[in-house]
Amino acid sequence: MQLDAFCDWVQNTAVGAAMGQSAYLFPLVESLHVLAIAVMMGTIAFVDLRLMGLSNRDLPVSRTLREMLPYTVGSFIASVITGTLLWTSHAMQYLQTTAFVAKMVLMAAAGLNILIFHGVIQRSMSQWDLGKVPLRARLAGCTSLLLWVAVVACGRWIGFSAAGI
Repeated sequence: MQLDAFCDWVQNTAVGAAMGQSAYLFPLVESLHVLAIAVMMGTIAFVDLRLMGLSNRDLPVSRTLREMLPYTVGSFIASVITGTLLWTSHAMQYLQTTAFVAKMVLMAAAGLNILIFHGVIQRSMSQWDLGKVPLRARLAGCTSLLLWVAVVACGRWIGFSAAGI
């Protein structure tokens, strides 16, 4: 199926049509999307600032990760669900918006950063959990924070660059 045809189909599903035509549904879902992102960003910032050594240095990194991860994952899932619902309203127009494409690329980069941190860098955490966080972990935290802030900025940009949606 071609991308145009797929996006047309998405927009014409019951969900896509409701999202695009209801005066109340889109703003409600968008509000939930923003709330989920706010929670996610708060937990990400908490962890990343700890990794960078800029806050909560008295807390072990492992404890910080363990306590924040459920909220981060839960709010990320909520933001993906609500974001997908928003996308169904005008799927093709979103895909043709630079800000939307940039947001998706940045999210993929942030996901890669997460995989590298949890798959490689975190393996040695027992050696530095309470001590000085190694440079590669601090860089992963800084990269994460920058990428997620850029994702949020692109998300806001979508609202202005896709004004015709």
